[in-house]
Amino acid sequence: MNARFALSLVGSGLLALWALAVIALVLGRYTPLALLSGVQTTVAVGAVVFTLFGVVLLVWNGYRRVVT
Repeated sequence: MNARFALSLVGSGLLALWALAVIALVLGRYTPLALLSGVQTTVAVGAVVFTLFGVVLLVWNGYRRVVT
């Protein structure tokens, strides 16, 4: 398994865990189910990480488009 494939698997797994945390947050807030500790922090940290990752990709692709 090469490093790029392993990195994409890790990223996909983290995205799936973040999506489950978002679902748990919505269920805990809008249904009678209890809100688990750490869910709000996980969702917030995941949102910040994905936003920063998106900004880096936009800058990287923009730089490559300008250079070529």
